[in-house]
Amino acid sequence: MSWAKSRPAGTQAKYRSAEHREYRESLVRDLERDGFLTCTADECVMPTRIITNPNGRARDGLHAGHEDDGITYRGPQHFACNVKDGAKRGRARQGVTRLRW
Repeated sequence: MSWAKSRPAGTQAKYRSAEHREYRESLVRDLERDGFLTCTADECVMPTRIITNPNGRARDGLHAGHEDDGITYRGPQHFACNVKDGAKRGRARQGVTRLRW
């Protein structure tokens, strides 16, 4: 629930939702069953698209990637791929021009 206090500091409400937790748990179950998942990021920054680590805090760990709308799930992604994609999209939304000295 969005009012719950049992979340890591800085975690956005959509990542605490039951839907998100269930989706990520289903990805972990798939990973445990199959032994690997394939990264769905447009630009994978890891040496291989294979995901074998369920730890979402590790660089090669499992994240639930979103489409550009931020709501629809794209599929499993490496932590590093997901964070890089989010940073690029966030920077693009800032609409700030580069400094010219």
